[in-house]
Amino acid sequence: MGVIDSCYLFTSKKVPRRAIVWGIYEMIHAEATWTLNAEIDVGYGATPGEFLGFKDVDGEFRLFEIDTAENDDDRGVTVIMSTDAAVTRLTQRIGTVRLTGVTAEEAVTKAIAGTGFVLGRVTAGTDRRRDVGEYYETKWKILRGIAQDFNIRVIPRCVINPDLSETITVDVLKKENAYRGRLIEGVTDTSAIYVKKENAPITRMYATGKPIGEEDPPSCVTIKDVVWSKEKGDPADKPSGQTYIIDEEAEAEHGRRDGLYSDKNEEDPKKLMTAAWSDLQARKRPHVAGAANVTDMEMIGGYSHKKIRLYDKVYVRTRCGEDAEAVIVDVRRNYLRPARTKILLGEETDSASSASRRRDIVSQVAGLTQSARRSGASGAAAANRYIETRQLIQLNANTIQLNAEELVEINARLTQINGDLKVLGRLQAQVAEFDSMLSGDSTVTSLNVQNLKIAGRSVYLKTVYVDGTPHQLLAYGIGD
Repeated sequence: MGVIDSCYLFTSKKVPRRAIVWGIYEMIHAEATWTLNAEIDVGYGATPGEFLGFKDVDGEFRLFEIDTAENDDDRGVTVIMSTDAAVTRLTQRIGTVRLTGVTAEEAVTKAIAGTGFVLGRVTAGTDRRRDVGEYYETKWKILRGIAQDFNIRVIPRCVINPDLSETITVDVLKKENAYRGRLIEGVTDTSAIYVKKENAPITRMYATGKPIGEEDPPSCVTIKDVVWSKEKGDPADKPSGQTYIIDEEAEAEHGRRDGLYSDKNEEDPKKLMTAAWSDLQARKRPHVAGAANVTDMEMIGGYSHKKIRLYDKVYVRTRCGEDAEAVIVDVRRNYLRPARTKILLGEETDSASSASRRRDIVSQVAGLTQSARRSGASGAAAANRYIETRQLIQLNANTIQLNAEELVEINARLTQINGDLKVLGRLQAQVAEFDSMLSGDSTVTSLNVQNLKIAGRSVYLKTVYVDGTPHQLLAYGIGD
């Protein structure tokens, strides 16, 4: 069973039903999307609504609710798609949260009231206060909205303890990217890698906050009157009267490149300045996006120090020798075949799946469009239309980004497929050569047959004797 040392099926009431001690053929955990795909023997009788539990790479016993269980009678397996039990529990609860001037911790505490969840680790700062308004939404969507509003991570967890009790918590975490010294070498660490750089760097950032007044377009809170000084411990110098903040090192390297940070809810110029500076740091160099199939080294004895975790910062060296710094935005950890673990590189976004995020965007666009149609001709209405137009532009930009992320994955798969096709071409040449050798009265004895998989085909490694001379041959590609 590879590196899986314990795996169980649980009933819909989370009571252990059966230990899965054999017949596990696939176990892939997509960490950023909270999903687990598995293939187990059909004899276990897994059904939707039950739970699949296993011990993850951190040693915690995690539960996943089975969404679909499709029996493949030809192969004798059940193909399972499941979602983290913490997420499904939050998705099954509906609520309303309307709060004024609260911290992220206070907002999350209110959102999880009545769900059975308790606060776990809290590292997000308490200095930033915002208004939060979510009306009759799932608790999971409310928490995702809080995470986006405060630019933090909200991580729900459902862990089964040795006594079969549950620990269900929600962590409220600052966005930090840990560097564990991991360098991913395209030549030695990956079977396929695709990397691209995108988004030109920004070196000075303007900032606008909550709209004020009723003129058209409306005035906004700005950072014009905020003063920063490196001598007093601030990260940059900014005199009074200046409506932007500069990263001097980035501007010296790339020249002047303006950007705009906007937060229509922020009323405090000092907090707006801090947020704008953080956004500038994230955008002062091109983003690196990509995908790679890597060997999950920590699952191999003696390499526990080479761990990779979601949101880690890593350095990537492509097969062309180009180095890049990147953030891991998804880990699709293969627990049975560590060499097939896949990581996605890019910019951290909401942890919901692309499909869910796209549905949210479509819904928001529809809502904003209806709001615009209802707007009258007053100054306040004009201000609202101006704000909503900017929001629509941003939502469409988010859709474009989603499509870009999917293209990155497609390019990575194409890179791997092209490599596999070259291997298959060499195999076909070997087969033709042996066909020529065996055209006479040669005697062949087959030895040491080993089944491999290349590009979705079964390929057999054989050692054969031709007229007493041993030859090793990769051949006989058969479509599955």
